Amino acid sequence: MKRIYKHIEEYTDQEIKDILTRQEVEELIYLPLSVGMYHHNWKFAQDICLKSAQHDNPNVRANSVLGLAHIARTKNS
Repeated sequence: MKRIYKHIEEYTDQEIKDILTRQEVEELIYLPLSVGMYHHNWKFAQDICLKSAQHDNPNVRANSVLGLAHIARTKNS
């Protein structure tokens, strides 16, 4: 697997819903990282990461764990 280094975008709630609806792996790979780093509601972000952790794609699952780590490290509530 080739490593790709790119800026993680901050998604709006509507963009998050659209990504979850489309279920495109290329988008789902970055979603847990984005919500983990940027989303204002840590519980919402946590739910997305936990759901993504059950995805068939191992890269989506791995990034879900990283998303949870971002939440644990940055959200103080």
